[in-house]
Amino acid sequence: MSSPAVPPIVLFPLAGFFILRGFWLYDQTLRALYTTQHEDWKKSGKPAGFFLRLPEEASASARSSCTTSWLFRTPSWAQATPAHAKLILKFRIHIFLFWATVLAMGFMMTRMSEN
Repeated sequence: MSSPAVPPIVLFPLAGFFILRGFWLYDQTLRALYTTQHEDWKKSGKPAGFFLRLPEEASASARSSCTTSWLFRTPSWAQATPAHAKLILKFRIHIFLFWATVLAMGFMMTRMSEN
């Protein structure tokens, strides 16, 4: 068997781009939530941003909860505003592309070790 045409390390910057862009999109969504739906931000546990610093104290554990739930469910406050729903969709896509890239790198490395 021949080795893959593209070495797995080439995908590393792509994975980095997807995860950083995903974090940035999360922060943009969080900024929208904080500024336009402040009460919903509080009900969500006052989630913190990855890079975004909010004027109020924010919670890293609420960030984890929102990050996970927003991957699979669009909150009602975002469903009411198409621009917010679009941000969450872009966030999802980038995080899933990150995981797909990581899985591809793992698969390619496994194939290389079999040779």
